[in-house]
Amino acid sequence: MIREYRPADSDDVLSVWDRASAVAHPFLSPQFLELERRRIPELYLPAARTWVWEADRHVVGFISLLGNEVGALFVHPALHRCGIGRALMNRAYAWRGELELK
Repeated sequence: MIREYRPADSDDVLSVWDRASAVAHPFLSPQFLELERRRIPELYLPAARTWVWEADRHVVGFISLLGNEVGALFVHPALHRCGIGRALMNRAYAWRGELELK
């Protein structure tokens, strides 16, 4: 189920980010990842429009938009290739239309 992010989702979002980042960004230093982990709830989530994919009352994926830019798209690695990322992108596109990726 896709729904808007709520502050109570923060721990689940950070857990998904941790696990997915380990797979997607193994080249990043532990120090950089720790800094980013602190910034997510303090800076990035408050500034972004975020939707989550919830399964069994846990967030297992999320997408964050900063305007039209996709600032984050992460899915728990155990659920890669299940269509969650695509569904989140489709939701963002339905809301914003044209999207930007960097």
